[in-house]
Amino acid sequence: MRRVAIWLAVCGALVACGRSSVAQDGVKLAGQVTTPDGRPVPGLAIGIGRLQRYATLPDAARVTAERQLRTDAGGRFSLTIPPGLGDLSKVVLFTASPIHGNVIYGGVTFDGPAPTAGQTRAAGVKLLDLGVDNLQVFLQVTEAFVRRTELLPMHDGAKLATDLYLPAAEGRWPVILTRTPYNKIGQAQQPAVPGWVAAGIAVVVQDARGRFASSGENLPFWGCGWDGLQDGVETLDWIAAQPWCNGKICTVGGSAGGITQILTAAAPARHLTAQSIGVAFSDSYRHAAYPGGAFSQALIQDWLTGNKFDPQALALFREHQSRDAFWERFDASARADRVTVPALFSGGWFDVFNQGTLDSFMERQHGGGPGAKGTQRLVMGPWPHGRRAQVGELTFPENAMRPPGPDENEWLQFHLKGTRSAAFDTPPVVYYRMGAVGETGAPGNDWQTAADWPMPCTPTPWFAQADGTLSPTAPTVAEAAKSIRYDPANPVPTRGGHNLTIPAGPYDQRPLEQRSDVLVFTSAPLAAPLEITGRVTAKVWVSSSAVDTDVTVKLTDVYPDGRSMLVLDGIRRLRYRLGFTKSELLTPGQVYEVDVDLWSTSLVLNQGHRLRVALSSSNHPRFAANPNTAEGYGGPASVVATNTFHLDRTRPTQIILPVVSRRPGG
Repeated sequence: MRRVAIWLAVCGALVACGRSSVAQDGVKLAGQVTTPDGRPVPGLAIGIGRLQRYATLPDAARVTAERQLRTDAGGRFSLTIPPGLGDLSKVVLFTASPIHGNVIYGGVTFDGPAPTAGQTRAAGVKLLDLGVDNLQVFLQVTEAFVRRTELLPMHDGAKLATDLYLPAAEGRWPVILTRTPYNKIGQAQQPAVPGWVAAGIAVVVQDARGRFASSGENLPFWGCGWDGLQDGVETLDWIAAQPWCNGKICTVGGSAGGITQILTAAAPARHLTAQSIGVAFSDSYRHAAYPGGAFSQALIQDWLTGNKFDPQALALFREHQSRDAFWERFDASARADRVTVPALFSGGWFDVFNQGTLDSFMERQHGGGPGAKGTQRLVMGPWPHGRRAQVGELTFPENAMRPPGPDENEWLQFHLKGTRSAAFDTPPVVYYRMGAVGETGAPGNDWQTAADWPMPCTPTPWFAQADGTLSPTAPTVAEAAKSIRYDPANPVPTRGGHNLTIPAGPYDQRPLEQRSDVLVFTSAPLAAPLEITGRVTAKVWVSSSAVDTDVTVKLTDVYPDGRSMLVLDGIRRLRYRLGFTKSELLTPGQVYEVDVDLWSTSLVLNQGHRLRVALSSSNHPRFAANPNTAEGYGGPASVVATNTFHLDRTRPTQIILPVVSRRPGG
């Protein structure tokens, strides 16, 4: 193992070594860890301890850090030393990595993740004085694993840049593969990678076709599946043939890294053992580009341009508005029976790919091929696109970050090394049942488990009434309707919801509910808690003065203080009311029954809360504003439409909730 170079720069006034007082607010210790060639080292542990704590330990005893830091993706770390601690003029600093050469500041090297007490007292150890304000520490470490880059040739001549991180010892190892459009260097700097290599797992990280150091077409997910180009399959074949691979290969990744996995598995993929798939989908058309037939402007346009894909990509997505042959190469849902491996799916109720995660799990769990059917697992939390407790304008309890069941590392250890933890005794479906936030004793805000998805429920309609109420009783009036004037030049702005590049999650919708182009229907206060767990849909009876327009539906949870917190939203482009493979224009003035998919949730509305449904014709820029014309996108102009929503006994506009009844305490 090579020795580690470490050096220290102190910014601020130096004081005498004996000083042990600290500023009233504490002292900040910060710095960065890099390799000698300047690459940041993420996920590396750094231990700090006062020499007095080690003074009485035998020389051979391993020390325990009083504080342990871990570098972020950029190799940076920071710690505030609180006031009141004694003996801060003699502090030991050391690296604590299982796969790097470790050192105590001053140049004393040691093996293992912690030094011995004798090594902390050895000649050459230099002690930090944390009585000095604002210490800035820079560390340099050398790697104790094998790292190299290969250019893998695909059958069409494209070469995919692929970084290998192999345990230093000779051997045949299980492998974790990540394929990404976001730069393989950044993905390899995630904190989990050193831990995997230390556990005897080889890690392979590849730039997707046309991205960063890889050649080929710079188009999203081009070559990830089965249509001519099969980059994922060819990469797996190459790995399986290497002398350092023992034949077990798992793929990991979230978002785009999860989508590539789903496409690869449906190719189908040889030499694939299992997958860990986060916040991803199986069908690019209905889950991402055109849910309800409306273009996902903020998601697709912002993502393609922000990540510098070939401009042709956006043009292609906008050109293929109907579900045509173009989208077949990005639809793994129709090929679930070709998948032969288990996967751990992870998603969020406020994620931009909410329904995509659920559908991908169900397609494989219920209709997968041998090795896939019945072997999938699902975790759904109250999260947006990435796990965090603060979502939109709500902050969920701390338990929201701790789902039961196997985490990704346990999942990979089981499939790659056969190590089965007790977490696998948890049923295969784990989901967070949201509840009222900030209300003591409110039901919900807990983790539930199930043998399968969807959960058994009672589809229960709530009807929009002419007086602006929402009721479980169907309307009895012979004729009733309400109209809005929808102007494409002044669409209803997006405020939260299932977003990626704009704010996501539950936001108070009251600022939008005051608009004249939004119709609001509100229930009476609930006499008892109401749980909805599953997919929410709406049936809307509508007519328009235009030949095309949109119907948007929002479901909100109205708190006793009046906040109207978004739960779900959906849209339907009316030219696609009969299906998405072919458009059919409206006859102005004719009434149509339209289905709107709001996707899925799990929420217990507390007693005293109210349900609210908002109807309109726009939600921009989440969805591109419909110009209300036959030409649609790219047409010469737009027109204002008068859209009428019908609310009577023969045309009852309604939202259908998946109501779940449980025994007390269930």
